[in-house]
Amino acid sequence: MAGLKGRKASILTKMIRPRRDTSTFVDGHRSDIIIEGSFLNNQGKLQYSFRLAEDENSPLLNASARYVKLHEDAFQEPEIPWSESEAKCLLLKALLDRKIPWEPDPSMPTKDIYMSIPELSLYDYRLFSGRLSSMRATVADAHERKVLDERLFRRFKKDNPVSFKSYKGYPQWQGSDAQAFAKDDLKHNRHVTDGFKKMYNDNIDVNKPWPFAVYCDKLRQEIKTAKHLHTLEVEGKGGGGLLSHDMMQRLKTM
Repeated sequence: MAGLKGRKASILTKMIRPRRDTSTFVDGHRSDIIIEGSFLNNQGKLQYSFRLAEDENSPLLNASARYVKLHEDAFQEPEIPWSESEAKCLLLKALLDRKIPWEPDPSMPTKDIYMSIPELSLYDYRLFSGRLSSMRATVADAHERKVLDERLFRRFKKDNPVSFKSYKGYPQWQGSDAQAFAKDDLKHNRHVTDGFKKMYNDNIDVNKPWPFAVYCDKLRQEIKTAKHLHTLEVEGKGGGGLLSHDMMQRLKTM
């Protein structure tokens, strides 16, 4: 991992794996090492892989991260700041997916969280605890506001039943059979060939809740909407337009 590779550290020599001959060392002896990377073992515990600093031909060794002390070398973070980084986005997603607890949990230490997302290793571990705490607080606050918003919305719906008529007393046009017939007639250009009056009378059973004058206003609005959607669709061709194809299809079915 780019953020760890090459970091200097030290470790209790007797904890190095594969085991080394420590018979000539005093108890508590530490070896200087150069970190090569990190991984989680079969128990999900953080491990470091490394080479001995004093041995140019050192094989690749490993040990539990709990026995490794990273030296306080200057850490060069990427040019992309943490606030705009992919690492932060991935950490946020893990929090939202509840893969990382929203409160500190002994079963998932900060170091294990840091190592669970490879992109985090590009950013200084010494700053990670504060960044994690800040994101936990942000997520928890957003969740509380979401719960409150949903409760207030449910109350609003209870206190304000859905109206199936407009403020003038007519049925809702949007989603009605009359609108569906009108769209189909407009698609076949009947407003030009037959006129509004014939369109109205041909489907009088579904149109009669709306007076003819109101029906004409609805048709004019449908024509304006169709022209606007057509403009957006033309400008959207070639991938550089205002709306995606999927969004255009969703608008057309509304």
